[in-house]
Amino acid sequence: MSAVLVAGAGIGGMATAIALRRKGFDVTLLEQADEVRDGGAALGVQSNAAGALRALGVAEPALSVGVPVREYTLRSWRGRVLARWSLADLADELGAPSVTVPRHVLTTALRSALPDDVVRVGTRVERVTEDASGVVAHLPGGERVRGDLLVGADGLHSVVRSHVAGPTGPPRHAGYNAWRGKAPVAVAPVAEGTAIHLLGTGRTVGCWPLPDGRTYWVATLAGGADDRPSAAGLRSALAGAAEPVARVIASTPPESLLRTPIHDRDPLTDWHTGRVALLGDAAHPMQPTTGQGAGQALLDALALAEALTGVDITDPAACRSALAAYQRTRAEAAAGHVAEARGIGRMHHVGSPVAAGIRNTVLTLTPRRVWQQRARARLDELALLSAAAVPTEQGER
Repeated sequence: MSAVLVAGAGIGGMATAIALRRKGFDVTLLEQADEVRDGGAALGVQSNAAGALRALGVAEPALSVGVPVREYTLRSWRGRVLARWSLADLADELGAPSVTVPRHVLTTALRSALPDDVVRVGTRVERVTEDASGVVAHLPGGERVRGDLLVGADGLHSVVRSHVAGPTGPPRHAGYNAWRGKAPVAVAPVAEGTAIHLLGTGRTVGCWPLPDGRTYWVATLAGGADDRPSAAGLRSALAGAAEPVARVIASTPPESLLRTPIHDRDPLTDWHTGRVALLGDAAHPMQPTTGQGAGQALLDALALAEALTGVDITDPAACRSALAAYQRTRAEAAAGHVAEARGIGRMHHVGSPVAAGIRNTVLTLTPRRVWQQRARARLDELALLSAAAVPTEQGER
């Protein structure tokens, strides 16, 4: 049985391990942390991501626990509606809703789909080498793990990326930072399934419904990567925002706040070598403004599994050809998401009241059908799921 090593047990890495095992590959997942961690407060699972989870056979926990988001509304800082569009129609068409779910629900579902002997925690990949017969992951203490293929799903600061692309420098700071929290209160209209996003001058706040009458919120403030206002400073920076901002932030315990400097990278020209491929944030880290980071990693995992179906990856030429097919399937779409998220990040964090006023006017004048078409564009990415949704039996080649 062909052996695949996967570096990184985040959402993309675990999804890759599941998808490849369902295609009959022997997979070892190498995770540098001492345990598989959830990595955050909550997660928006949009319809394309929900479809990908169904193809992997792990959608039910997220979709049964998550709260459906049926409408998305952009508002000014004072609460005036700038734009709104329905997610319900798209969800009904796909049979896959957009939901908000505690992140640990999704990571637990993915981890539960993998046998314990597949996942090695506390195992950091320090470097990668290739030779005619395979690929080697070099671990601390001189340990070497050999496989026929290695997938780098090791995130924003990927070690595997440097093997594929050479030195690419540090990731690019987006010019703003995010604070996230889960408020133990339900607020209207969020509790009824409407996500709201308030846009200010160099600052934003978004709110999404969570199970059990809670609210997930994300605030962003323009600034440098090292800016660290206190909880009181954060509340001051967000003063004047329309409800429910003050309520959800005041009700969130300060010690539970999560701060994340936001980064991305320019898309790579090459995602693979002969026996090494990149996936998710290792290939195309993007700003969170479109909520597509996890979804794109899930689609990468499915596309890679499809490209490798029936391929003898011990054959160097066959392996390289399959990885090139994977890149062709995913690179253009992923690069588009990186660019879209970056553009929205700039638009959200304009630095003057005049620029913010112009932005708000443009958003108000944008027809609703444009927003609906943007949401429907996710359908195109689901074309690859038709084949992936019917996996081969474990061990069948």
